[in-house]
Amino acid sequence: MKIIYPDYICIIEKTSTEWRIKQPQKLFWRAPNNTLPLYREKREEAYGLDTKDLILPLFRKFVGKLGFYIVNMRERQYYYCGLTWQDVQEKLWEIGITQRG
Repeated sequence: MKIIYPDYICIIEKTSTEWRIKQPQKLFWRAPNNTLPLYREKREEAYGLDTKDLILPLFRKFVGKLGFYIVNMRERQYYYCGLTWQDVQEKLWEIGITQRG
């Protein structure tokens, strides 16, 4: 499943052994006031965050549940999605990031 989302959204997967930040295949939108160069693997730095700033709040809020999470890096909002990519898509729809096709 291919999910398209703006640069300020970060999708993270928690497995039984690690947290993985999912890198988008293609970014389709970038905030016009964001003057830092944007590299897919360093997007969090453009929002003044590092990996610790993404993972620790998720762990504290959701106790490290397995599955997928969404972080709105611009607004510092953290969401648990579920165990599948479809759950990620549903959560994006729910919080108004994307629209149903």
